Amino acid sequence: MVIAYSATDVRFCGGNSGGVFRQRPPDCAPWIQVVGVDVSRLSTPWTYQGVTWGTAYLAGPFNNGTLRVTAQGPPRPPYRRPQLVHPPCPSPPGGWAIGGPVNPRSGDADEPDPAPLDSYQKRFPSELVSVAWAHPNRRTWVWVITSTDPARTTAALASHYPGELCVIRSKYKLSDIQRVDAKVTALTTNHWADGVMGGGGEGVGADGQALVEVDVIADTPQVRAAIDLASQPAGLVVIVPWLAPASG
Repeated sequence: MVIAYSATDVRFCGGNSGGVFRQRPPDCAPWIQVVGVDVSRLSTPWTYQGVTWGTAYLAGPFNNGTLRVTAQGPPRPPYRRPQLVHPPCPSPPGGWAIGGPVNPRSGDADEPDPAPLDSYQKRFPSELVSVAWAHPNRRTWVWVITSTDPARTTAALASHYPGELCVIRSKYKLSDIQRVDAKVTALTTNHWADGVMGGGGEGVGADGQALVEVDVIADTPQVRAAIDLASQPAGLVVIVPWLAPASG
């Protein structure tokens, strides 16, 4: 999002601005100053009380908090991490289960009842590091669980989810994730200290393993030091930069 408050005060906004508002300028935080934007070329432009805003792809040298625009174009799709689609476990004999009634709104089979899983998670809160769905087709849902004790987890839940359960050993401990979350929260409450904009949230990668996304202004040595990346377990933290080296 680009917001031109005046000819000399033009800002490039990071984070989630909530879309293009047509009644007032959207929130712009965090932001960097930009020089050289052609406001007339913004996508989905709007003007209200002398303020113009819209979307754009901008490229150019970034120094001392200012982006000097040398290339401008339509906005590009945001980063999306690889999604978990297929269970990272061998298919059981007979294949993964085919779900029951199809939801008429979504066209998908209804998900399995989460109650047995919820109950187990309350009994062993630190054992299950991540819980996610794999949804390889519209009739199949499979719980994908990373566990510190996969044998016990599987023994306890297999009968509740025949053909709907994939349990793998977690690469991480729940405390690893909590430590990263605490670090990112502390930085973001200090007005995006060291260029950290926020935690994109806990999730899982395409391999089913837990990960923590950290939204940053740019992937710099200062950012990596601020979140103490070198001491985090390999692969747990995914840095998602708002500004990235231009790729053409």
